[in-house]
Amino acid sequence: MKGILNNVKRRVGRDHELHIPFHGNDAIDAVEHHQWARTIDLHNLPNNSEHATPVSPNNSHIDEHTNLGYLSQCDPRMRDDLPRLKGVSSAKRDAVFQQKLQLCSVKFDLLDPKTNSKHVEIKRETLLELKDYVNSPSGQKIFKEDNIPAIISMVRVNIFRALPKPKGVIDLEDEEMFQEPSWPHLQIVYDFLLRFVMSAEVSAKVAKRHIDQQFCLCLINLFESEDVNEREYLKTILHRIYGKIMHHRGFIRRSISNSFYRFVYETDYHPGIAELLEILGSIINGFAKPLKAEHVSFLKRA
Repeated sequence: MKGILNNVKRRVGRDHELHIPFHGNDAIDAVEHHQWARTIDLHNLPNNSEHATPVSPNNSHIDEHTNLGYLSQCDPRMRDDLPRLKGVSSAKRDAVFQQKLQLCSVKFDLLDPKTNSKHVEIKRETLLELKDYVNSPSGQKIFKEDNIPAIISMVRVNIFRALPKPKGVIDLEDEEMFQEPSWPHLQIVYDFLLRFVMSAEVSAKVAKRHIDQQFCLCLINLFESEDVNEREYLKTILHRIYGKIMHHRGFIRRSISNSFYRFVYETDYHPGIAELLEILGSIINGFAKPLKAEHVSFLKRA
């Protein structure tokens, strides 16, 4: 496994480290058989950027929640008069929290010089406030189930998107660090999502109701991002989901296997193979002996 991983890393890019916890012992061996998630209809979704990869069944990085696209700069959700969460009473806090989530669901094309820079900064500051607020056990009490649909909707709108066209196999001597243009916002959203997934306030039962198989599939497809920082966040978040939601484990393993099959038999290029192999190695470490027949089949095929 280590030899394969090292070879793939030399092929697809440098291993830039983030200070994000990634613990292999979270993987557990209990597995159930589940049906595949329904096919995502990507053909009717808008392509919101001239720099984006054309939408196709093999490019399912976005889902129907992305239909909002890049919204008008006069969107009524863009407000600069919302009070800070720490300054409002507990009776009003949920309503203010949801208003801030709606504000953060407005998307901007950061490559467009006509984009309203004031609104972009309002969104960034609001995202930072949300991330900092849920950085403590007391702040994470805001993760009550009534608020979770709005949380997941905000995350979907921001991170599930068409990716830039791949550059192909990277020459490490000439490689320049690629960064997703929307990373100033995306990084904060990923930080917020990581805190949500790891929170003790969100039980596995509740998480399963809102983080479905389609959500997991879109996360796995985002490993095709050429931004190594984004892939590091995805690696940690997907591994945490695998450890928390037992119901999705079989599906996640099959979806990772399909990414390997596409890489080997179709594309011959996938920037995130190294990170997916790391997740797979951690999952295998969690298998109990004797191995179940399903695990033996998985190892032979993957």
